[in-house]
Amino acid sequence: MVPDRSDERDVTARGRRGACGRAMDRRAAMSCVWRSRPAFVLIVLIALFGMSPPAVRADGGAPVVAYVLGAGASGRDLAVIGIAARKVVARVALDSLPAAIALRGDSQVIYVAEPDANHVLALDATTLRPQTTMAAGAGPDALVVDTAVTGNLFVADGASDTVTVLDVGTGRVRATVHVGAHPAGIAIAGQTSGIREAGDAEVYVAVTGANVVVVLSASSRQILATIPVPGGPGSVVVPATGGVAYVGTRSGTVVAVDVATHTVLGVALALHSGALGQMDYDAITGQIYIPDAAGDVVNVLRPVPAPTGGGSPRFPSEPAAIYALAGGPTAIAITSDGAYGFVTAGRTGRVAMVDVAAHQTLATIAVGGSPRAVVTGPYLPLVGAAGGGGAGISRQAILLGIVVFALVAFIVWALLAVLWWRGIIGRRVPDAGSSSET
Repeated sequence: MVPDRSDERDVTARGRRGACGRAMDRRAAMSCVWRSRPAFVLIVLIALFGMSPPAVRADGGAPVVAYVLGAGASGRDLAVIGIAARKVVARVALDSLPAAIALRGDSQVIYVAEPDANHVLALDATTLRPQTTMAAGAGPDALVVDTAVTGNLFVADGASDTVTVLDVGTGRVRATVHVGAHPAGIAIAGQTSGIREAGDAEVYVAVTGANVVVVLSASSRQILATIPVPGGPGSVVVPATGGVAYVGTRSGTVVAVDVATHTVLGVALALHSGALGQMDYDAITGQIYIPDAAGDVVNVLRPVPAPTGGGSPRFPSEPAAIYALAGGPTAIAITSDGAYGFVTAGRTGRVAMVDVAAHQTLATIAVGGSPRAVVTGPYLPLVGAAGGGGAGISRQAILLGIVVFALVAFIVWALLAVLWWRGIIGRRVPDAGSSSET
């Protein structure tokens, strides 16, 4: 006689259902899901990701860095300051004394004018390694990138009285334009700045020896206007909006120029303390920041309203604020969000990090040398700087990818488990006492 083992099979089936089967209630089923191996692996990965040390970024984890020229004992270094670290996070020793700096539109390449070598050096912003050198005219003193229309690099050649137009893709000279004796400052007036020509940009060149500002078409490289500006124009800035360009002179005045008509509106500020430094503007408020090395101050100007309907301009009372800064401020750069400013102090070899709204110094950073130019840009992981920022970010990205993959896998697994529990998929175990008849 064959023993009846149906009860044993029923107990086994119930045991399977009791472990993670369809006969369980919802709470027990979900408990079973959480005790499963995929959930355990997911929890471990999340714990590892959270417990892993934060990625070491070259600027301390900030979205902005400042590039400072003229640093180091020899005055030939490019120093990189991190906004959160509030210190120098990287340095590059250059072969000759630099004069000016600019960033490509995507901030991936740094351009440095080297007057003694008569060229522009291109550096990879991530690695800070040289990419190429581009021949310019004699004594390049200032440069700017047209990011909106042509993508070209415009270089003011102080010793050859020219503007060299460089193709940043090939490094070749596209044009050379004679502008007059000793061009010393250069800026771009884009589509939103108030220019009249649609689909173009304009290049403003402060020509010191000729006492003029020359305006070029960025596309055709033709001279559009020659604007008389007495006092030796040495620097120029054109805010992205507002319709007015600002020209700093060697005699210590700031002259406002109507961008639409290429005419002088008048003197916005008269300091008469000597040459003014590299200016910049706050993209949020439109205010202009003017370093005055002789007066040990940075003057803050209210924007001059562009005239409408042919009327005379109404100049606001200036300056809006005066920020005292010892050491001879030579240049300033304002971050794109208008939060911070970096001011180079040429006599002390330091850079002041400033709270723009409060006009207060947040930190004073020693860079050495005689810093003379500065520009700000978005954070890029500098390989080999401050402990190898690139490696830290790569490691965390890999961990994040693993966690995301595990999370997706767990969701799929849990969905399948629920479908199995509801009997939508998989084989059902016969209930106890059920039978099949033939």
